[in-house]
Amino acid sequence: MSRVQNLFSAVGIVIEICKAYQADQIAKELKSIAHKITVSNNIYAQGSVGPDVFAAHVRDFINPNIDQYTMNGGKH
Repeated sequence: MSRVQNLFSAVGIVIEICKAYQADQIAKELKSIAHKITVSNNIYAQGSVGPDVFAAHVRDFINPNIDQYTMNGGKH
């Protein structure tokens, strides 16, 4: 019976570690989203008028991110 309890304790510890890792990943993603929103707001605040000008700013912002994403092998 003691082995079973030890096994459950070990599994519980692994689950808590996974939860902590996931929470860290979520925090990183939220920070990234906040940064992107800030950049987006800055692009808009720069006086981008009309869909073509705004789209050009957005494209200029997105292309380096796409390049970085592909250089990392498609990983965040």
